Amino acid sequence: MSDTALAPSPDSGRLRALLAEHATAVEALLAKRGAVRARLFGSLAAGTAGPDSDIDLLVDFPEHPYLPCRATG
Repeated sequence: MSDTALAPSPDSGRLRALLAEHATAVEALLAKRGAVRARLFGSLAAGTAGPDSDIDLLVDFPEHPYLPCRATG
């Protein structure tokens, strides 16, 4: 096994920059919905995002811990 980490894909870099650019709006939306502790998962978190990848966030809803929710946009 190599000690060198793989570089993220170009699309991962593009999506991370997009997320950073809209971080204030994302944080406001999460707060409005009562969501806390946002974490990335999926291809973006793994650094393997492609041209058709989206941004996957896993969040907690402390006031509704058993409420399944999916938001897409």
